[in-house]
Amino acid sequence: MSTSLKELLTDEVRDLPSAPVPVAAVISDGRRRLWRHRALRGTGAFAAVALAALVVHVVPDGSGSDPAGSGGFEQRTATYATSSTIHYGDRVIDVSPHSVWSFVQTDDGFVFTTESGDVYLADGDTVDQIGDGSDDGLLVADDSGSYVAWVDHAAELVVYDTGTRQEVTRTVAAGEPSDGVYLDDDGPYVVALDGGTVYWRTGKGVVAWDVSTQSGGVLVAHQNQFYVHDVVDGMIAQIWTPDAERPRDLVVSADPNATNPRFSMEENSNLSPSARYLAAGDRFDTDGGIFDVTSGDDVTPTAQGYASAMFVQWIDDGHYVARGVLAQDNRVDLLTCSIADRQCVPAPPSAGLVGEIEFPMGEHAPFGLGVS
Repeated sequence: MSTSLKELLTDEVRDLPSAPVPVAAVISDGRRRLWRHRALRGTGAFAAVALAALVVHVVPDGSGSDPAGSGGFEQRTATYATSSTIHYGDRVIDVSPHSVWSFVQTDDGFVFTTESGDVYLADGDTVDQIGDGSDDGLLVADDSGSYVAWVDHAAELVVYDTGTRQEVTRTVAAGEPSDGVYLDDDGPYVVALDGGTVYWRTGKGVVAWDVSTQSGGVLVAHQNQFYVHDVVDGMIAQIWTPDAERPRDLVVSADPNATNPRFSMEENSNLSPSARYLAAGDRFDTDGGIFDVTSGDDVTPTAQGYASAMFVQWIDDGHYVARGVLAQDNRVDLLTCSIADRQCVPAPPSAGLVGEIEFPMGEHAPFGLGVS
């Protein structure tokens, strides 16, 4: 599609009357694992308003759910990457000559970006380029299934099926900001993937896009779209801010207009695979924890002997992987944590130094910290 045609379609869509978005239908499908948000600024105002998306190219799979893969990577376990090597439990996957900048796991392998933004799929046998991403290397994938999504250099949302090895969505993700909506110089980027629904940030707000119907609309029209942290099983983790003078709390609810239940605001938040628990933590510190979404109770396991133990990856709804740091030598251990047992144990014994490790969270770890 030529640039002039895109501009023409954009002008036509801008003039369309708005209509309510069927929120329940858009967010009812699937499950999701991965946080996406950055530094928080400004205040938010909730609204569900329609957005007509411009489809450039689509190959729908006929299903509203993220298809289950059968590529041998269905299990989630302690995983990290160093340079050109992905460590998946006891398995070592070489992706050289490429170096992993950011990566996520699907049921069929690992999708990673290089620092320049190229997107690759590694299935343990081959490493194939599947697209071009943006320079920030942001990716999203669910806790299970074969879909992965990113926004590419052309500011188009791409949803890729790693099972069939084909794109299932390509649609314009850019747009001029609406009045009062904050959009920084980074432009649009993906926020979450929940089954067959992808969430991404535009100048209109955070969009919920249904892959099966190739349609969607603005779910949350905050002044600042960094306010949406995660979406799992239709449960939205987002910042609730009554005004700029009050502390910001985190609300977890299927209702984008909800004001409860609220949790003390943390700069990261990541819901467990069925949204039973919330992992929250500070961007560059270790003051975080695991909270029961229903009761609000702090259920954080202990990690004896470590200067810090920060959440990096859900394994299942009751277990996760933490990054344990030994203060004396700045070495990182991967810890497997059980919420029921309230403890974290090393597995494997050592992963490397703090500045050398990437985790399967879909974003480059700043300063190698393993948090975003």
